Amino acid sequence: MGEELDRQVAEALSPLHLKTALIPRFSTDIAAAFAVVEWMRELTGRRLSLEDQGQKWVAIFKPECPLTGDADEKYWWDFAPTPAEAICKAALAAVKGGSDGTQPSDA
Repeated sequence: MGEELDRQVAEALSPLHLKTALIPRFSTDIAAAFAVVEWMRELTGRRLSLEDQGQKWVAIFKPECPLTGDADEKYWWDFAPTPAEAICKAALAAVKGGSDGTQPSDA
């Protein structure tokens, strides 16, 4: 995953990174992954919930205010062995219209 996942995140959320020689290691560096969290908040109005599930982490992008949100609001989520990778996978699912809580990718 690693570099390919990082490239996909940069392409989907921050095209400016593609114009530089160095793409941040979003999927392995938690600080870079939190830049993804900030972009997701700005682009989609979603907030992050990150949970340790023992062997895996789950990242969930939820509506900003679930109590006042539309009943059709989707929760974008995915699992991975590390928090940074889970954040990246869930963010890609959200921006690409993938997993909406029914089919997370295989971690």
